[in-house]
Amino acid sequence: MNIEEQRESIESGYASMRFFIWCIALASMLFAQSRAHSLGRLGTDWIFVGAGVLIMLATLLDIRSGASTLVLSKFKRSDDSTGFWTSVAISGLLGAVLVFGALGDLCGLWQF
Repeated sequence: MNIEEQRESIESGYASMRFFIWCIALASMLFAQSRAHSLGRLGTDWIFVGAGVLIMLATLLDIRSGASTLVLSKFKRSDDSTGFWTSVAISGLLGAVLVFGALGDLCGLWQF
């Protein structure tokens, strides 16, 4: 197996893992919203913190693999660095907003 085949194999593995991470994060947020009354504020906020951490993990996988997807567009760092870093910034910002928003709600700084 040459270097290009190894790189493609690693990128496809990261893409699959990233997809599953986003699905788990989305499913957990939908679950938290549908069961907010039974989970309570504490449980809901911790689910949002976990989802934000998962999204930031997916963003780190994007940086490591050199390929990122924003909506339906795929960007490679070597081909389109502006699109790649824009996609990484949007994903990282979304994860950070979820984490800090939920932690702020836990600390009583604001209410969601």
